[in-house]
Amino acid sequence: MTFAASVFAALSIATSATASSEPPPPPALQALVVSSDYQANIARLFSQLPAPVFQRCPSLISKGSTVTMIEPVSFAPDGYPTSGLWEQSFPVSGCGNDTTINFFFRAQSDEKITSIVGVPGETHADVILQSDAVGMVATAVKAAAPDCEQITVQDSKYLGPVGKSHKAWQESWLLAVCARPTRITLTFTPDDTGTKILVSPVK
Repeated sequence: MTFAASVFAALSIATSATASSEPPPPPALQALVVSSDYQANIARLFSQLPAPVFQRCPSLISKGSTVTMIEPVSFAPDGYPTSGLWEQSFPVSGCGNDTTINFFFRAQSDEKITSIVGVPGETHADVILQSDAVGMVATAVKAAAPDCEQITVQDSKYLGPVGKSHKAWQESWLLAVCARPTRITLTFTPDDTGTKILVSPVK
């Protein structure tokens, strides 16, 4: 089993699953997330997070993590996953940016696992929609601040449904635009062709 990282945007953080309303992951997945290789990959992913998203400090608080299976996970006889998608979320606080660190993992038929660093916080967007939204946010920020090369999504807050159908929803994203805190509002509107994303003007 090997890990590959995709980022679009040695740590003592517990990896045991916390209580949640989601059904527990299957035993094979539970065994995987506490394996030494998997935990080493988690530590590597945390070490690569930009400072505005995550910093180590003496007052760091992390109360475990939640594993959510998004697509059914299949396993080979040797116990390694060969298909499926799951998310692991780590609430962290105490170091200046209280948020939830979200990682996605996609298993492949060759027993490789692709690691994807998701948008931190409460976003309801799936992993593909997050990637689209981050691209649109970056474009909007570059138009407003063309000299800034460092744009980081620090946190996201779910604001709730909008519109008569209540299928659309809004989120507030906190950005670090060349270290300057900037909040923007995103509106996600599902329709027959997918989900449209509207980004508020960057001030």
